[in-house]
Amino acid sequence: MDIDLSDVKSTDSVPLTSRDRNFFNQLNRFMIDESAKVGGNPSKERFAVFRLAFEKIIEKSSLYRPLFRAIKQEYEECIATLESGAEEVEAMSTDLHRLVLQPKTFLLRQKRCMELEDKLAIIEQENKQVEREIAEVLAQIENEETTSAKEIIQNTDTSSQLRTGHRRIPGLTFAEETNLKELEKYRDFLRDKHSRLEENASNKYTKKEKRIEMQNLFEQKLSDLDKQREQRLTLRNRLRLYHLAWR
Repeated sequence: MDIDLSDVKSTDSVPLTSRDRNFFNQLNRFMIDESAKVGGNPSKERFAVFRLAFEKIIEKSSLYRPLFRAIKQEYEECIATLESGAEEVEAMSTDLHRLVLQPKTFLLRQKRCMELEDKLAIIEQENKQVEREIAEVLAQIENEETTSAKEIIQNTDTSSQLRTGHRRIPGLTFAEETNLKELEKYRDFLRDKHSRLEENASNKYTKKEKRIEMQNLFEQKLSDLDKQREQRLTLRNRLRLYHLAWR
């Protein structure tokens, strides 16, 4: 930047008045107090304190104002460039840190993927084992159902054979079953037994209808006896009252 010095007048000595001395004393006190507030380390706040002090000097000095303002402008542009560079350096540092951590992150993700693949393989093996067990159970159930169906068919065939006359006669041996005379004797025995049962049923046992009829008759007799008893009690009470009345 070109500095315009046309308005600056050169003099050998510039005397300080009491007013100027008071101004510089106040300015010096201002810089000391404000610097103590923001701290001694370089910072934007400390730079703002000195920039404000320099601005007061520029406003105070009318003779060197263009020169001071040009110097201030150069310093501010230089500081702005440094701040921009610092921001770029900070951004680059952040990017560099991220790039440094990226391989580690990639390795962690790869490790996590391998762990998940191992777990997935274990789950697949367990699923296959469960499928095999289910298939075995289904096969066992199917075998049991087949066996049960065969048993039912066999029992059905056996019962049909029994109904067709192939049943053994109880109380007879196989030789007696094939002997005609023994079969005739057994038939006569069954006839006699059947006759005795019918005779006993007619003589020794009472039919259900007959038993109900006798029970009804017995209840009727009891009811008649109760009525006769009540009538006798009534007559007896009347006779007693009659005797009491004639005394």
